[in-house]
Amino acid sequence: MITSPVSRTLLRTFWLGVMLLIGYALFQVGRVPPLYVLIGGGLAFFALLPTYLWCAGRVGGLPVFPALAGMYLLTFAFPFLGGHPSLDRYDPAALMQAALTVTLFLGIATVLWLAVLQAPTAPPREFWGFAEERHTAAFHICLVLASAFHVAMLAGLLWTLSDSVFSLIRAVSLSLATLGVTVLSYRLGRRQLTSGQTALFLVLFGTFLLFSAAGLMLAPAMGMLLLAVGTFTVGRGRLPIAVVLAALVFFSILHVGKKPMRDRYWSKKGRENIPPWEMPRYYARWFTYGIARLPASLSGEQTGKEKQSSVLERSSVVQMLLRVQSKTPSEKPYLYGQTYAIIPELLIPRVLYEDKVRSHEGTYMLSVHYGLQTRKATLGTTIGFGLLPEAYANFGYFGVVGLAVLLGLGCGLVTRWSMHVPVASFRGLFALVTLSLAVQTEHTAGVLAASLFQSAVVLLGFALLLMKVEPLLPAEHPVEEAAEELQAVS
Repeated sequence: MITSPVSRTLLRTFWLGVMLLIGYALFQVGRVPPLYVLIGGGLAFFALLPTYLWCAGRVGGLPVFPALAGMYLLTFAFPFLGGHPSLDRYDPAALMQAALTVTLFLGIATVLWLAVLQAPTAPPREFWGFAEERHTAAFHICLVLASAFHVAMLAGLLWTLSDSVFSLIRAVSLSLATLGVTVLSYRLGRRQLTSGQTALFLVLFGTFLLFSAAGLMLAPAMGMLLLAVGTFTVGRGRLPIAVVLAALVFFSILHVGKKPMRDRYWSKKGRENIPPWEMPRYYARWFTYGIARLPASLSGEQTGKEKQSSVLERSSVVQMLLRVQSKTPSEKPYLYGQTYAIIPELLIPRVLYEDKVRSHEGTYMLSVHYGLQTRKATLGTTIGFGLLPEAYANFGYFGVVGLAVLLGLGCGLVTRWSMHVPVASFRGLFALVTLSLAVQTEHTAGVLAASLFQSAVVLLGFALLLMKVEPLLPAEHPVEEAAEELQAVS
């Protein structure tokens, strides 16, 4: 059921995270300029404020906007607190301008999100869905099919397909994975899975992550794991700290060993095929590279082409906002909506429109416009920009305010629409899918719009096959009444 889990455990977890963040900031005093610590602390406050309001039970529904705002802790606050290398290239005025831009965005979006959720709302009389304890096997099958796609791709079985067919299969696979991970992670958090269902989910999810990361592009696998942790936390009311720490170590080792693996398996002729039975040897080699290079990476001894940024540094997009604001409009003109104009075309399936632009076309336009890549270079590498730098590149502060209004109202309306109904309903699943996209920090508007549209289409097909109209009984939302009572006591 999509309600606000007013939980003392969840609130304690939030304050524990805040204390750790404060400790990290104090540790950085003297190691990074005081201005960085001051800016990072201010941005962290605005990024975490929606999460506090949700954890404290001040708002209900799934934390779609808190998840979105919380990612600005990683992409903007942490780079300042950790002294991201790119910050040294800009003067204090530019840094303050970027900080105020992020604050303006988060402040407006938070106010609008709160305004939408605090308006009175009545539960619907009926919903489209099925009982939460049923159809669990269907979500397991989603993970099986998503893993099968990666297995086939790694083995080279899909490269003979046309671009349109391959794009369609990839989009469906990603949507199925998102659907399966969100629902099963949430049910695991709510203790609605049996021991057998839990074991099967963990095996299937672990298998999916391994095959997804085996393509030597770690961001999709990390994003899916972040989604699973987030939805589990929503359901259980506490963060699985041990899982988070283990994942951080695991992906850090893979990240450090990624370059020699690419040198070995990627060539000018293409990528080497990897059959499933080679996976143990493949990952053993990858871990060997990663562990061997880890001491030099941690000590910062790597230089030149060998130097690699950390996982946290790679998640940052603050350098993109700084670059955009420093060059626009003094050196580069505003784009005036060019990266947004392609969105309607991106919603058309490639099987129906063979010549449509690439899904990351908006990102490539920004990279070329600001001199980060040539058009040819975009064929092999994608540089993440993020929604906020894209908005400023198009319309300056008008774009920033417009983005804040769109996301604040949009997240609020999706959350409000999905309240009072079971999570295993069309409304609930759509909100979960939206939440999963809210944590994608590097994508531009075109990618997110296309992903949301594709996921909604797959979800609609899923609903037509397995769901039916059910009446919403008063007994189906007792948690909200308990939340009100707990708030009154508090």
